[in-house]
Amino acid sequence: MGSASSTMQVIRKRLGRVYWPLRAAICRSRPGIAYLRVTDPLWVARRCLDRAITRHQNVARGWLLDIGCGIGGTARCFAATFDCQVTGLDLTPEYVDVARTLTAWTGLAKRARFEVGSALAMPFDAETFDGAVLLHVGMNIADKQALFAEAYRVLRPGARFGVYDIL
Repeated sequence: MGSASSTMQVIRKRLGRVYWPLRAAICRSRPGIAYLRVTDPLWVARRCLDRAITRHQNVARGWLLDIGCGIGGTARCFAATFDCQVTGLDLTPEYVDVARTLTAWTGLAKRARFEVGSALAMPFDAETFDGAVLLHVGMNIADKQALFAEAYRVLRPGARFGVYDIL
């Protein structure tokens, strides 16, 4: 895995060389959430899933946890679409650095934040979140029982946990 700065260089190069012709109307110095939709290959699937989960999550009333957030696409989608607060958690520091940068670019830093940590030992107090999502992450974690126990620990009573994964 490369450094955070090299990861950002790759993203910037990809954004500038490949996707600018597709979204030429968007400001080059500060791409918005609409622009990043083009760069996220899972955006369409996530968008549909996010809407379906949100119908059951009632996320507008509280704080949502995105377990295994990667570079933050799902967290930004929730924050932008539903005006809720989201915390993304990922094990890879480079991904979290990129998520923070992209989120700042889109002006969503006040609604979405990102932390480095393990889904098996989350750095959050018990009963912190009003809802959580796990999108294509659980398949990479061998100890499913520990994963779900930890998610249960950080969710408030009555919270919803949306899972879209191959388990």
